[in-house]
Amino acid sequence: VMVEVLELDGSVRTGLTAAACTPLRGDSLRHVVEWSSDGLRKSQMPQELLVRGELLLRFVMRGARLFSFRVAAPERL
Repeated sequence: VMVEVLELDGSVRTGLTAAACTPLRGDSLRHVVEWSSDGLRKSQMPQELLVRGELLLRFVMRGARLFSFRVAAPERL
């Protein structure tokens, strides 16, 4: 499973693409989505997206099923 963050117009947010996402594997209720860009890892969602509450996510899955997901600030993980 890979996750990408979309802008409100449906375009993919720069640096938060499925291609830059570290794939989530296995059953877990505590996976943390991470993206890498320019060799650097970003382990959290940009705070302004969480504060505004305007968040569109696309889950890219192959041979997987999604039971649930939760978006939380890093200190609440």
